[in-house]
Amino acid sequence: MIEQAYGSIGDTEVFQDLADSRARLLNSITLKDALGFAYWANGVDEVNYKQPQHHTLSCYVSGGYKVKRVMGAEVAGGSAPEKLCLMPSDHEYIWKINDDIRLLHFYFSDKHLGELGEKVWDKSLNHLSLDDKTFLEDPYLATIFLQMVNVLNWQDRADQISLQSSSQMLMVHLLKNHCSRSFQQPRITGGLTHYQVRRVREYILEHLGADLSLASLAEQTGLSEYHFARMFKETTGLTPHQFVTQERVNKSKELIGGGESLASIALQVGFSSQSHFSTRFRQVMNVSPAQFRKSVFT
Repeated sequence: MIEQAYGSIGDTEVFQDLADSRARLLNSITLKDALGFAYWANGVDEVNYKQPQHHTLSCYVSGGYKVKRVMGAEVAGGSAPEKLCLMPSDHEYIWKINDDIRLLHFYFSDKHLGELGEKVWDKSLNHLSLDDKTFLEDPYLATIFLQMVNVLNWQDRADQISLQSSSQMLMVHLLKNHCSRSFQQPRITGGLTHYQVRRVREYILEHLGADLSLASLAEQTGLSEYHFARMFKETTGLTPHQFVTQERVNKSKELIGGGESLASIALQVGFSSQSHFSTRFRQVMNVSPAQFRKSVFT
């Protein structure tokens, strides 16, 4: 089978099928080449995915108790919040929905799995197939999905490092646990050198106001994104996203004393809005930027 080329997740069949249904799109983001996430709400409906040429991992965030999958003469039930469905490409999926639901979709392809396999395991992932799973219980996957909905701002470039890392964690876990071939979790031994950490920090400070990506940070160390993220946390105690946020907040503290508007400072240190800047600043400092300015500089 020749894999279809997509430009964004909006080009994928499952996304289009939902867009043509009664479902309502709440949020979406394309990370690269139709690798991305979409957050949907739906009610009473019937949705049919006809042999999509990409994979979909779905997590019920709320509702789902009255959702059933029709498979010929069989009908599968048992959904609930935090249950997942793994829908490999080239299958047919018929869903009957009879209650209000919210679900998060992760769209990816064999191309993305192949790229990950070469970087993480240094081997080809040809001739593998993902398992077709309906109403799966997997707390690890569910935790990642719920964090994405409840904690991250998809539209803010400051949070996209975490979204990129989450996509890799999801795919690695699927290959390890829900695949026709068993791939062992890559062993991460040791951390980064002092030079590597310093180089990453220098790069972050030079590009605070830009769209920092996990790939660009990993490039400073010569490691794959997956290995970099884990070795970075092993060394610093922080995820790359947490570290970047900390550096952005530290720089903003310097700028706050200069009298510039908080909206201007937010953009200079890499936040897309003053609101998101204030949220992250409070998480790190336990006070808002305005309160910090008042307490320190007046």
